[in-house]
Amino acid sequence: MSQVSLKVLVVEESVLARQRLGEILHRGGLQVVGEAWKGRQAVELCRALRPDVVLMAVDLEGTEGLAATEQIMAFHPTPILIMSERPEHPTCQKILAAGALDCISTQDWEHGLLRRLRLVSRVSVITHPRARLKRAAWPPPAVSRVRLVCLGTSTGGPGALVEILGALPGNFQIPILAVIHIQPPLGGGFAEWLDGKVPQAVGYAQGESFGRIAAGGSCWLLPTVISRCWARG
Repeated sequence: MSQVSLKVLVVEESVLARQRLGEILHRGGLQVVGEAWKGRQAVELCRALRPDVVLMAVDLEGTEGLAATEQIMAFHPTPILIMSERPEHPTCQKILAAGALDCISTQDWEHGLLRRLRLVSRVSVITHPRARLKRAAWPPPAVSRVRLVCLGTSTGGPGALVEILGALPGNFQIPILAVIHIQPPLGGGFAEWLDGKVPQAVGYAQGESFGRIAAGGSCWLLPTVISRCWARG
């Protein structure tokens, strides 16, 4: 696998940390195909984008890092490299036991991250039945004849999105794609802000695989330029 083609899904709660990781990966010739800051988002993006490797922080809210690893390895097996300030922490060991391949210290990002990602990406992973043997961490999307809801916003877009998404019922399980005139690097921050305002999980789609995103109970923001390409098919 060439270095340029390596596709990475970054899972990290901190906006600044995601920006720093993105800069390191970009300098190394790796492609960030998506960003997530919650475990459920990571699972949905992994299914939709099919990255070559997942780079995931251990300290996601609650036990979401462990649950996400179990779900990914049970249903979308992908090499996972986890990050922690304390690789020896018991939580890291639990996530490694669930299927993650390696753990890197956050102190080693600048000098060891690229090499570790490339090494991990070469490992052939197998399905871990662990998550299949117990109740799923998150409920599956409901079946509906409507497959996708698309929204386009311009002036007043943020307020309109909060009002529309907030008015949807709690059991609304149809995936939503929203286009708003906010471009990288501000898009990810806006998606995180919106995620805290509405009941849906909100993500920011990046990379050439954005067209395959369709996960129930979630909303994905598309950059304006990408959405025009997507509309042309």
